[in-house]
Amino acid sequence: MKNTNNYFNEKGISLVEVLAIVIILSIVGSILFGVIIQGKEQYEDQSQTNQELSDLSYSLKLFTKDLRKALSVESTSATKMTIKDESGSIDYLEYFPTEKKITKNGDPYIDNVVEFIFSKGGSNVEIINIKLQNESNEVSTQIVVRSGK
Repeated sequence: MKNTNNYFNEKGISLVEVLAIVIILSIVGSILFGVIIQGKEQYEDQSQTNQELSDLSYSLKLFTKDLRKALSVESTSATKMTIKDESGSIDYLEYFPTEKKITKNGDPYIDNVVEFIFSKGGSNVEIINIKLQNESNEVSTQIVVRSGK
């Protein structure tokens, strides 16, 4: 006689097989989760570093632009200089080494300045060395002043 009871059909999967699949999927899932989290952290770190470099570079570009428009750049002391432009306006720059900043007419102009050295011929400034540094990046440049357009 043939058994017609469907309860003993052996075409399904057993509890052990289900548990094995769950364990394998959890291992694969945890590995993928770790890779995704690590990739996200690396992206955030690189984005932060790029933003910091961009900020430092932008500060130097503004400073260079002001110097390129100048008719004359003169130093009044070791940490102060004046910039006269074509419109006749005069900007006063002052470097504060302890605060690591440069002010323009008393207002904050450039932050994170660790070095601001200028050489002069007479009272006119000829070469400016400036170095900016934040937590993880450092940018420096040497600017040759071309005055008297």
